[in-house]
Amino acid sequence: MSTNITIQNLDDATAQWISREAERRGITAESLVVELIRKGINIDQQTSPLQAYHDLDSLAGTWSE
Repeated sequence: MSTNITIQNLDDATAQWISREAERRGITAESLVVELIRKGINIDQQTSPLQAYHDLDSLAGTWSE
């Protein structure tokens, strides 16, 4: 599902930075804003679980009876 969001009262300096950065990266301003929002809320880290590694478990210590 895609949702449209309108940002009102964005100051000129921020709007100009977004335009310049998007042009520098070769992407649209909308793509840049989506990327910045996703990074800001850490959506990528929330949706991709960390892989569990067990290669050093024997060195970390264990409970014994």
